[in-house]
Order: sequence, then structure tokens, then C-alpha cells
Amino acid sequence: MEKINIKQSSYGDFKKGQNKLAEIKKYLIDKTGLVPKSIKISNSKVIIKANNNYEAIEIRMKIPEYLESNNIKVV
Repeated sequence: MEKINIKQSSYGDFKKGQNKLAEIKKYLIDKTGLVPKSIKISNSKVIIKANNNYEAIEIRMKIPEYLESNNIKVV
């Protein structure tokens, strides 16, 4: 039986991703006042899931430059 080796770098990468998501969520709430349903990273792209289509459009209209510069997609 082989010993499972968990690298410190993979934990660091995970923690860095979680910190990035927390910063994006905080910025989103501060600028738009809307709380997203979920935020996740998929294929190095951040995906924000809004509660409904109205909120998704509202987010896209209020902070388009931030979304483009940070490779964020609002669904």
C-alpha cells in the first residue's frame, strides 16, 4: 500500500483560489449590493451564478470593466 502524499503547494493553490473568490464576492457586494447565489472557478475562469436573470444583467451593467479584466463570467 502506497502512502498518500498531499503536497503543500496544492493546499496553497486551493487557499489562494478561495481567497480570490472571497475578494471577488466582497467587491461584487460592495459595488452592486447584490449577493450572488454561488461563485466558483472552472478552467481558470471565475463563474458567478446570480439568483435570477435580472440580477445577472444588473451585475454585467454595473461593473463590466472589472468582469472583463478579471476573466469573470456572470450566469
